[in-house]
Amino acid sequence: MSQETEKLRMALADQAEHLYVDASYSSRGHYEEAANFAKLSRFLGVPLAIVGGLAAAAAGASALLNDQRLVTAGLALASAVLTSVHGFFRPEENAEAHGAKAGRYKAIRDDALLFLKIDLVSGASEAELVGRLKAMRNEYKDLALLKPHRISRGAYERARAGIERGEASYENDPLWKDLDKP
Repeated sequence: MSQETEKLRMALADQAEHLYVDASYSSRGHYEEAANFAKLSRFLGVPLAIVGGLAAAAAGASALLNDQRLVTAGLALASAVLTSVHGFFRPEENAEAHGAKAGRYKAIRDDALLFLKIDLVSGASEAELVGRLKAMRNEYKDLALLKPHRISRGAYERARAGIERGEASYENDPLWKDLDKP
């Protein structure tokens, strides 16, 4: 292998490693944000269902039995506020969007790892390798332009802590250890 070819392969490996790290953090961060919105959905959804049910029952009882306008109005107002908050945050929609984006970032991460471990040591031509890496990088950049654009600081910190604990690698995974690699 010529010196220029070796230099190019080293540069490709360096860029693939950067892509692997970037996609790992992006994926984990969006998974954490998806979990945040799923929790928010449960936090808002249960009270909303209870208050909505109570408001409907109270309105029906008030209309049939006696005139309890304040109770009915209070429950209806509480239900309207919870519904508005739920609509503003759209937790189910946001959880789904962050989860989908996390999955796409993870796929890019996995492709970058495959590129590092297999493609670079295969007999692929330099032009083919450059093309594959550019395609992965373009996919990463295109994904960054799609909503949702940001994650919260807390989601980023939890993602970073999880990666630092080794949660994003196979090294601590019992199934990985069961493979009994030489």
